[in-house]
Amino acid sequence: MIEPAQPMPSPAGELAPPIDVTPEEREYQRARVAFLLPERASSGALLLMGTLVLFALSMWGEHDWRYLVLLISVLLFHELGHWAGMRLFGFQDVRMFFIPFFGAAVSGRNQGAESWKEALVLLLGPVPGILAGCGVAIFSAATKSQGLTEAALLLLGLNGFNLLPLVPLDGGRLFQLLLFSRHRYLELAFTLLTSLALIGVALALETWLLAAVGLFNVIGLFRQARLLRHVHELRAAYPGMVQGPERLDDTSTRALYDASLAMAGTSGEHETNAYVGRARVMRELHQRVRQHPPSALASLALSGAWFAGLLALLVGLVLLAWASRAS
Repeated sequence: MIEPAQPMPSPAGELAPPIDVTPEEREYQRARVAFLLPERASSGALLLMGTLVLFALSMWGEHDWRYLVLLISVLLFHELGHWAGMRLFGFQDVRMFFIPFFGAAVSGRNQGAESWKEALVLLLGPVPGILAGCGVAIFSAATKSQGLTEAALLLLGLNGFNLLPLVPLDGGRLFQLLLFSRHRYLELAFTLLTSLALIGVALALETWLLAAVGLFNVIGLFRQARLLRHVHELRAAYPGMVQGPERLDDTSTRALYDASLAMAGTSGEHETNAYVGRARVMRELHQRVRQHPPSALASLALSGAWFAGLLALLVGLVLLAWASRAS
């Protein structure tokens, strides 16, 4: 007696399609399951500590240990602001890590959170750092401490630089979200112009790694253009796609999958575990489809907070000059 085809286990342990379905359908079903499941993140503590060690080793030859401790502390203070905002607003897969030779970063997925919350998260890194720099500058002037003056300079310099409206700095991503994400061509033009400006600033400062970041953004414009085109088409064809992943119907999920195939091309379509990459692109597409710029009032308030951060930076620089003269 011939037994009927048995379902295959899916990545989540669920039942997958029978073995007699087409390879294309099986690949879609695997990607759909992976898309609906939370992405497995590496251990946050291990990632942070491992990258911290690599960052310290990469910077060891250029600075003494006192400055290195101060730099790591300032970077941690900046990134903890982003991290706290992401956790507060329910971002998923929130991870903090250091980047050798460069700095630190926090990543997370804004799955369903309003855009104004994401914009506020961007401000929660540099603005508290600038305010802390102002406070340290005041104590530096009162105590005439050279160490505090150096700490204030680093707090103001690093966080003030991040407020610049240049992609991918916090200020650039803020204005991209508030203003230029309202039309895909405006977003592409803003990314191109600010990336070129970042390259110019990096060359003037002879910071080659920062110039490489700007060049990487320019190269990434081709993918960004394709992504935004698919997002535009999905929004127009599937108004219900603004719902959460678990509430999407099969037609919308298949549309996301087809767009992910178009983003990646057809090469390697049936390679082992290719569905994992498809699911990751599906999440990215779906997140952008759901994301809409903040309201005019919220955009005005957030722009005002950015401007207040700049004013605080100017005040901090004046305080720092006063502290330097006192010490």
